[in-house]
Amino acid sequence: MKLNLSILLLFLCSSFINAQKSQLSPEAEISVLTIGPGSSLNDSFGHSAFRVKDKEKYLDVVFNYGVYDFD
Repeated sequence: MKLNLSILLLFLCSSFINAQKSQLSPEAEISVLTIGPGSSLNDSFGHSAFRVKDKEKYLDVVFNYGVYDFD
């Protein structure tokens, strides 16, 4: 019981450590990437994603939603 409680406490404490929000620098850029419609049925409506780029923090991330695989 003591071991289970210790593991639970360790897990909860470690999750709070990463709960800090990150601040972007004033030079950060946020953009929308849009891809036009394709020729196949699953690409017929195009696609969009968000890009967050911050040179000062060495951050360049694309948040891409709606990715799928038919195989």
